[in-house]
Amino acid sequence: EHRCGIVTFTVDGIDPVLIRSELDAGKVSVWSSDAQLARIDLDARGIDAMVRASVHYLNTIEELDHTVELLERFVVGR
Repeated sequence: EHRCGIVTFTVDGIDPVLIRSELDAGKVSVWSSDAQLARIDLDARGIDAMVRASVHYLNTIEELDHTVELLERFVVGR
């Protein structure tokens, strides 16, 4: 309940920068990191880039639900 951390994810076939832009339009702040910024982690797993969400214990369930809903609409709508 009081923990927080960075949640990283990818969506097959969708550039993380596009995901970031879509979530930003819905007032959700995330970042995208490419292999140059996370050399050890991404290279080792064969990932070029990923989306990074810094989820904090101050985020509400409604905010998290909103993020998931935006992401789902974007992915399904493609």
